[in-house]
Amino acid sequence: MDELCDYLTDEDLLHYQRGKWYWMSDGFPANNVNLRSAAQDSFAIIDITDQGHAKVIGEEDRFGAMTMLYEDAIYIHQGAQYHVDDLDLIERKAYVRKVNVNYYTDSDLAVQLDVLAMDKHAVFDNAHIEKGYGDVSVRALPTIFKKFVLKPMKISDGERYIFRSWKCTPMLHGLVLIRSIWINSARMCFKGLWSV
Repeated sequence: MDELCDYLTDEDLLHYQRGKWYWMSDGFPANNVNLRSAAQDSFAIIDITDQGHAKVIGEEDRFGAMTMLYEDAIYIHQGAQYHVDDLDLIERKAYVRKVNVNYYTDSDLAVQLDVLAMDKHAVFDNAHIEKGYGDVSVRALPTIFKKFVLKPMKISDGERYIFRSWKCTPMLHGLVLIRSIWINSARMCFKGLWSV
């Protein structure tokens, strides 16, 4: 461990003072860790705005790629708009170029959850609520892609009109197998949740 800390100190990433190590880099140590998802199949987002000088500007998990990086989408990264020219599903790369347009895009995601194996299961007395623990599969499919055009108009309260258009296209299926706890209810109830 000391050898690693010495190396990071030589690289001006760590500083040792009064018996403690301090992080010195501009970037946060866990900056490349995706806190939104544990999915291992991430997609690289590659900026191809400057011909011959492509650079990776970020990454997105499979579900994010399906809903934010589809072809012709407008991807927002650090406040800048990028047009998605291509989403390579095999190589898991999205090729984007910087643009300045008066619209943004969004999509809807249909999610299907199937219980594969039930380790524990219980039904409350009123039979409207059940809870369980076990293996589930989660499938996701983008169902509709939307384009929102911002058209500034002189309106006294400063509102903007939003015009919508939709494009329906089949996309890749996301499938995740996870251990899960669930509650199936006609109304929300937490009584007895932790006794599973």
